[in-house]
Amino acid sequence: MFSRSFSCDPQWMGSTKLLRCEGLDTICTVQVNGQTVGKADNMHRIWEFDVTHAIKPGENTLSIQFESPIRWIKNALQKDFIGETTNRLSVVTEPSKIETSARLCVANETRVSGQVEVRWQLRNAAADILQEGSWSLEVPALSSVWCEKLDFDGTDFLENYFSYQLYRDGQCVSSGTVLFTAPKHYHFRNPNLTWKREGNSLTISADAFAKSVEISSPDCDLILSDNYFDLNAGSRSIEILEGDPQTITLKSVYDIR
Repeated sequence: MFSRSFSCDPQWMGSTKLLRCEGLDTICTVQVNGQTVGKADNMHRIWEFDVTHAIKPGENTLSIQFESPIRWIKNALQKDFIGETTNRLSVVTEPSKIETSARLCVANETRVSGQVEVRWQLRNAAADILQEGSWSLEVPALSSVWCEKLDFDGTDFLENYFSYQLYRDGQCVSSGTVLFTAPKHYHFRNPNLTWKREGNSLTISADAFAKSVEISSPDCDLILSDNYFDLNAGSRSIEILEGDPQTITLKSVYDIR
């Protein structure tokens, strides 16, 4: 809540008065003397509100009540906005539905057909598995195969995410994760990333889902067997190919929210 007092000379009462706001970040309600004079939902524009009816001679109070954009978006998607006019001179005819589905495509870029296993999981922000399944596929050479589409209707798109792994000959050769919403809206938990070095091997551990884990060192330039990977909690081993770091810095999307 932002609040401040200001004075209005009685001689000004006969004129129109506009309140000009720049950089209101982001969802807020603007009041003058307890009367709502406008609302804002975009920090990248200038807002002007007619406050003529709310101003009184002498002392006045301006207050701005801010709201969490994440909660605002979540609540907005749960309401029926059909036919409701907005202060942007437009009409919202129907809210856009957030699709919570996934469909994987397995591509074989070799000249030999291959038998693979695709495993998938629906997880929460702690990386706990809510649903899981798998497919066994024969993928022809220089071709691709689409897996069955998975629908997760009703899942919380701000709290849950989709993960997958591709196995061939018992070895995981590919893996990844997918969010159902933009990363800035997802409710990441602190993964408490830690590391341990044994020779040229780094073990990276996380307490929760960590997206786009970045490994760096202030000591030297590093060449690693992998970097910028997703971690579904637990641990992962990374090989140091070049460099001799004594200190490791770990970051994920959680750290740049």
